[in-house]
Amino acid sequence: MVDLQEVVSEKLHWKCDYYICDYFSSDLDNINKDSLEFKNIVWRKRFMQLHVNEVAFRGKTDLPSEVKKLKTPIDFFTYFFTDELFELIYMETNRAAITENVNTSFKVDKYEIRRYIGVLTFMSIFRYPNTESYWSEYGFKNIPNCMSKNKFEQIRKYLSFNDESQRVKKGCAGYDPLFRIRKVAGYLVERFDSIPKNARLCVDEQMCSTKMAHHLRQYLPDKPHPWGVKFFVLCDTNGYAYRFEIYSGSSNHDIILPGTPDIGATGNVVIRLSQTVPNFVNHILYFDNFYTSLPLLVYLRARGIYSLGTVRANRIPKCKLPTDKSEELKKAPRGYSTEFVATAYGADISNVSLLFNKIQSLENLLRETQAQVHNNNQRSSTYQLVEPAHSSTHNIVTNLLANPLICNLLLSSNH
Repeated sequence: MVDLQEVVSEKLHWKCDYYICDYFSSDLDNINKDSLEFKNIVWRKRFMQLHVNEVAFRGKTDLPSEVKKLKTPIDFFTYFFTDELFELIYMETNRAAITENVNTSFKVDKYEIRRYIGVLTFMSIFRYPNTESYWSEYGFKNIPNCMSKNKFEQIRKYLSFNDESQRVKKGCAGYDPLFRIRKVAGYLVERFDSIPKNARLCVDEQMCSTKMAHHLRQYLPDKPHPWGVKFFVLCDTNGYAYRFEIYSGSSNHDIILPGTPDIGATGNVVIRLSQTVPNFVNHILYFDNFYTSLPLLVYLRARGIYSLGTVRANRIPKCKLPTDKSEELKKAPRGYSTEFVATAYGADISNVSLLFNKIQSLENLLRETQAQVHNNNQRSSTYQLVEPAHSSTHNIVTNLLANPLICNLLLSSNH
């Protein structure tokens, strides 16, 4: 039997999507963070009620046939690090060597580049006092068996990923602090993003651990690896990273994609990372209070993407939620919540305050609320501004590179 209520709800949901799509189709870039829509927003104390069909995921997560054929760790590695990428690296490396010395006898091919990466990977796993130790009498025999020390040092000297002659000098218009790795980073993002996205996604920062002396290095004491280069990453609940963006200072703030609004530096990061997320298939995007703002929630809803995140009180115009020192919260029991709903640019936004005493309770609370939605058709937590369950942003490639089998295969690469 067909559930008439579900059919009607589904049709109404599609009509709502079409309405929002038509409303924003030509005005997505006109969402103004300083608009009166946000400054004069009116919050009303009520529950946002959504039917289960309104938040049901309608996208496709089936892996491409090319990915399904991958069986071994080296298969997965070569799916992301393709021959095309190795050819780019060896061509640019040879160019750099000839540019420095036109009479040089140095020459490298893509197989030597693969072995070079294998050597670096082994070095990151098996620590020796210095580089020379790997070729010593008591060194790691896999390395000298595949590459001489002189060859390794030559590749390290000339290794290049882009044509240095096209690099704009610092201080000049068009300067790109990431020029030297822009091609490789862009290629890897494209390969990572070829995997269909799961329903629930997350945007957060990740540190690429390093203590090298570089202007991009940062110190974030709250991170597991406080020293390193900061990445903004779009990942899913399995820990797979679909897209990343390397933080390069204030230059990141100036990147506004065509057809998208300028809603502030942090909100623009989410907009850029979510550009390849399919519209109107009910993805749910999580982020923390570093990114959350009303213009961002409205923009994502205009694309048919639900969003959920913690929020700073100063980012909620005319906020009516009780403060930490209010009598209402002092007398309230653990688990108490209050909710206010408002509309901006035709999109409903729910603002929720939750009382708890342990940060760990948030994960269970979110899951319990979602289960309640699916089981009892009660109000949805989709717009609730709570902390999402933690999602690691470590990419599958990190584990692949740490696999000794891959190291050996890279070292012995000759085809």
